[in-house]
Amino acid sequence: MRNFLILLFSLLCANYISAQELNCTITVNADQVNQTNRQIFGTLERALNDFVNKSQWTNRVYNENEKVNARMFITVTDY
Repeated sequence: MRNFLILLFSLLCANYISAQELNCTITVNADQVNQTNRQIFGTLERALNDFVNKSQWTNRVYNENEKVNARMFITVTDY
């Protein structure tokens, strides 16, 4: 019942929620992985940064100071 109420609330609020562009720094930590080729994780980090920051999530145009500043830390535990 609780999950149904959360789903119903989410669907009702979906029309009022709007997205905004991001200015995000993503860090990939792969210290727990026994992988000799660390370049894979550097490529993953750059690709995620490019995807999140260069994607246009809305139809509006935002100035740099209007973007949401964020940081994401991704820890890879298994390859």
